[in-house]
Amino acid sequence: LAMVAEEGLENCWRRHRLCADRLHEGVKELGLELFVQDPEKRLPTVTTIKVPEGVQWKAVTDYCMKNELTEIAGGLGPTAGKVWRIGVMGQNASIKVVNSVLDAFARGLAHVGYKKQ
Repeated sequence: LAMVAEEGLENCWRRHRLCADRLHEGVKELGLELFVQDPEKRLPTVTTIKVPEGVQWKAVTDYCMKNELTEIAGGLGPTAGKVWRIGVMGQNASIKVVNSVLDAFARGLAHVGYKKQ
């Protein structure tokens, strides 16, 4: 809370939005599709990404955690096995961190043989 107070709430919200926008852009650059189609309905703190047909979602998340020390979560409930979830919150809401996550994600996808369509 001290960090938010120092930064200012509106600046904090802006930073999270900019980072979410960068993440969304990077996901599209990887040839992936966001689960929530309407940009107005997306949360800036958690991004859900559709798992492409034929890609083993868990193999990607396992690779990222083991080799990149980057946590990318799977879906919950009805989206289990169908989406990945990437959180951008607090200190992780920086363009540098988002770009690192995107790079790790790209390597994880390449590891399982994913090719951009």
